Amino acid sequence: PDPKTPTSESFTAFIVDADSPGITKGRKEINMGQRAANTSGITFEDVVVPKENVLGGEGAGFKIAMGTFDITRPPVGAGAVGICQRALDEATKYSLERKTFGTPIANHQVAIKLLSKNEFIHFHTIFIILPFNRGGQVRVKA
Repeated sequence: PDPKTPTSESFTAFIVDADSPGITKGRKEINMGQRAANTSGITFEDVVVPKENVLGGEGAGFKIAMGTFDITRPPVGAGAVGICQRALDEATKYSLERKTFGTPIANHQVAIKLLSKNEFIHFHTIFIILPFNRGGQVRVKA
């Protein structure tokens, strides 16, 4: 590519068979979060990419990658909110059962603040995801 081309137009997305000559798969990386994801490096040496395997045209790879993030990020956020909701449910239950100074800890201001902050995160994520569910973009809202 031309060195004067903007970075956002310097990548090309394509599809090739993993068994194509010149493709070497690297070792599986250890992920911090999504351990089920099979993440590894790939080396391409003199791999031939047929013109019909180029996605969106030459230089459209960055745009395609960003579009993929638009699709994959909301479910990740929703999963995190689900985990947070369960933690909130357990914390609420405990805060109603456990007493300090003769009153449930749910009545203490600091506990109320923590519980309400988690509830806010839950609803904020729903607010962000709603346009996505209707076919809109989420990156502006986030």
